Amino acid sequence: MSDKADAQFRIGEAAWVVILMSVCFGFSYLDRNVLTILTQPIKHSLSLSDTQLGVLGGFAFSVFFFLGGLPLAWLIDRTNRIRLTAACIFVWSVATVMSGLSTGFTQLLVSRAFTAAAEAALIPAGLSIFADMLPVRRIPLASSVLMIGGFVGGGAALYLGGTFLTYFSSPEAPHWFLPQLLPWQRVYLVIGLAGIVPVALLLLTTKEPARREILDVDKEVNENAPPIREVFSYFFVESGFYAPFILGVCAIFVVFYSVNAWFPAFLIRRFALSASEAGTYLGPAFIVFGIAGSLGSQLFLRRLTPDNIVPRIVLLLGGICLVQIANLAALPFATSPSIAVCVYGIAVGVTGAVLSVMLVPIQLTVPNRMRGQTMSIAYCGVNLLGTGLGPFLVGFLNERLFGGGATLGMCMAAISVSSATIATILFARSYFVFTRQRIAAKLTEIITSGAQQASISS
Repeated sequence: MSDKADAQFRIGEAAWVVILMSVCFGFSYLDRNVLTILTQPIKHSLSLSDTQLGVLGGFAFSVFFFLGGLPLAWLIDRTNRIRLTAACIFVWSVATVMSGLSTGFTQLLVSRAFTAAAEAALIPAGLSIFADMLPVRRIPLASSVLMIGGFVGGGAALYLGGTFLTYFSSPEAPHWFLPQLLPWQRVYLVIGLAGIVPVALLLLTTKEPARREILDVDKEVNENAPPIREVFSYFFVESGFYAPFILGVCAIFVVFYSVNAWFPAFLIRRFALSASEAGTYLGPAFIVFGIAGSLGSQLFLRRLTPDNIVPRIVLLLGGICLVQIANLAALPFATSPSIAVCVYGIAVGVTGAVLSVMLVPIQLTVPNRMRGQTMSIAYCGVNLLGTGLGPFLVGFLNERLFGGGATLGMCMAAISVSSATIATILFARSYFVFTRQRIAAKLTEIITSGAQQASISS
């Protein structure tokens, strides 16, 4: 496995690319996550049910994230990844502006769909770029820095979304800025228009790295990217490791997206907070705990080697599942906003650890021309199941079985504990498969080496 950086990039240039991709991911989460703090005014102004809100926060995003991710994955392995990323940021920023101009559920759903489809390219493109630009030992750290951007953007969406909502609802709000729109619509427009900043920075300050292989192989590398059918076969049939591993990640993200989508509404309904107050609580917690979890995972992996990085990551994720089970089981018993925010912070923090390492095994074990597609399949699968099921199930369960604001905590706990338990089982399975395959590979190597020596001796 190669541990050399791309010679065309100096340390400062490589660091800038990593930081800028993290900033782009922050804008991605800013656009997608602002819905969570605007849930209550959107619900009232558009007369939406909790199930419809769950669809907007879940399946409306996840299905089109998945559908957009597959063709974008094909492009990632074949085109200029920097320009592709810039184009996608432009598209999702326009879609965010259109969300602010929506006057009904269908319009908002379509806008969310375009936002999701465009955002599907960012993480696979960024990780593919890192793998071509950085030495192996630096890739996990770069991945953590990339994921930190999501927590900064997600926290900013909560804090700024609540602050802007309060500001645009006040008499001091500027009358020249589309006064005919509702406050929540104006918030969407401000956030969407800000997307021009990362687009300009990408196009003006970065360049596309040359592609290279991470794995050292004896055979000649095929420069043509394989068709998606072969990638699916490699990912889910030929290897017994990837399927349970990715499904486990999907299950743990059902927990995160359930909490992320509904926690602002939980605080507002349970403790009678305003959107601004909820954002003030949750925004800083999202940033601080998310960054702490993302960087904390690096301490666990600080002595990694190419031989043990994959099993260490699987063990880390299994432990995280156990923490989530204990943490979210306590949510219905929170008696104050402060206690509830502590539960929220822990849930976000351990998710930060998952985000920073979940695609590293794919980065390090999949050939270059298949890497973008496999990472897109994994990341889109996580969003399809995690983003889709989590928010929808909480909204559906709360509306159909309970129907009260105070029961949101019970619904989030029920979905989260069940999903984290399933994830624990799947990670145990993937660890067993990987260990078994590694032992088998070593035995084969020993037998082959012994046979060759015997042949030489004879």
